[in-house]
Amino acid sequence: MNYFSDQEINNECLAVCDGEFFECTKACENTECSRKCIDELDVCENSCPCGADCPTGCVDCPEHPLCEDECEDAQLNNEEYQICLNEAIYELDICLKTCPPDIDCHNLCYARYSQQLFTCPCFGKETTTTTTDVSTVTTTTTDLTPIEPSDVFILVIPIYVDK
Repeated sequence: MNYFSDQEINNECLAVCDGEFFECTKACENTECSRKCIDELDVCENSCPCGADCPTGCVDCPEHPLCEDECEDAQLNNEEYQICLNEAIYELDICLKTCPPDIDCHNLCYARYSQQLFTCPCFGKETTTTTTDVSTVTTTTTDLTPIEPSDVFILVIPIYVDK
């Protein structure tokens, strides 16, 4: 999936409008129909990001189909995020499989995995932060649902602390 600047999105949108205009005029047999196609072209071009109805691009028209948030449902729609996540999972899998039966090695693998996730596009961007004045508590929630690997198993070993 490619993510464009607003001007590139505008160019793509205008190309779609031109294609629709071409199809519309191709079906016309009179000037009234052709005028209707021209009017539809105007409406289409004006609704494009950076067009008359959205002069500052996707900021004005976030609901435009070409202005979709690249991080919304990234686990489903963002190929760059999916590739990065799968690479991190793959490296975690290799790391865990090469560890001896030693918790420090496993913890190191998970730490590297966590660090690698933060280099992925969109990771942690679908978060909300709430702060309360009473106890100065900050809560961060992430709506991202990671892709479940089919061949990675997580071993949980409880650590007991002597009193």
